[in-house]
Amino acid sequence: MTGVTGSTRRPPPLIRTASGEVEHEHRSRRANALEALAATLLLLLAFRTGIGLPPDAGEPSWARAAGLGLAMLVGAYTLFAAPWVHGDGWHGLGLAAPFELRSEWTRRGVAFRAAAAVLVTAVPALLAWAGWGAMLVRLGIRQTWPDVYGRMISPPWSVLGMTLTAVVIGPALAVFLIRWNNLATATRAAGRPFGALLAVVAAAAAVSAAGSGDWTRFSEFTWMDGSRAFLPRLAAYLPWGLLQQWFFLAYLNTRVRKAVPETGWGGMPGRVVSAALTGLAFCAIHWPNAPLMALTFAGGCVSGWLFQQDRSRNLFLLGLAHAFAGALVTTLTAVRMGVGARL
Repeated sequence: MTGVTGSTRRPPPLIRTASGEVEHEHRSRRANALEALAATLLLLLAFRTGIGLPPDAGEPSWARAAGLGLAMLVGAYTLFAAPWVHGDGWHGLGLAAPFELRSEWTRRGVAFRAAAAVLVTAVPALLAWAGWGAMLVRLGIRQTWPDVYGRMISPPWSVLGMTLTAVVIGPALAVFLIRWNNLATATRAAGRPFGALLAVVAAAAAVSAAGSGDWTRFSEFTWMDGSRAFLPRLAAYLPWGLLQQWFFLAYLNTRVRKAVPETGWGGMPGRVVSAALTGLAFCAIHWPNAPLMALTFAGGCVSGWLFQQDRSRNLFLLGLAHAFAGALVTTLTAVRMGVGARL
């Protein structure tokens, strides 16, 4: 078996997950549970004491730099070490297997090829449109190291960053991040719950506007141009949404669904417990921003529910749904998108 890291070591034993499906796993349920708890607490610590602090007027504080460093360590572990430690497969993480697009392209029909061509073109375009500077802001570089940020958004580094984003990073993400073999089933599974969630956000924004008599956010809404343009906000939010979903779904939900037995805990079915724990972790990272906590709990539970079954486990689609929700909230509502203590 070749795992996500390319290792050809002996396949790990099988474990029945919270949803009743069988996956490979090197560690015990208890080890998965403890690791998920530790990683979440470390990330919460990074946001509460470092990254989430208001920016200083001068040089960044040691706490901010330490918080970003801690978040990077957690991120590096979840990206590069955890899949190898646990024996997670590509599809178990919601990713495409190597050369999956080529094989699916060969055996699928015209509809799939058209969708694949659009996605492979649109993802790099969106990332390039978001801008190199926007991604550096989302990664915390501007507030943590403002001098470094200033140099990186100026030539020649800005040109290099935009080129890498559009020519290398974007196409690579499109080919390897998008899981192609369940694209249709995952889209159908996610469409209804996330459509309902987006409708609730829009309805709540309309009720708030009607109550205050201020319809500015609706009257100034545009798709492309202006201060309320939706698509530029979506483009800027997509990398951040995908990064968050990597941690909360590909890493955390994978650990949780392997920690919780199918029979569940406390009389609750395993899939319900796993989805709820994913939503709670996603909600907790946004404390004390109450409106955002409510939204992220709902979105986290829905995503955590969908990610447990192979037919709907598609990291890109759920990250895209996250980006749509974030862009809609910032466009139509006054909810602040601050994370941790940065409110």
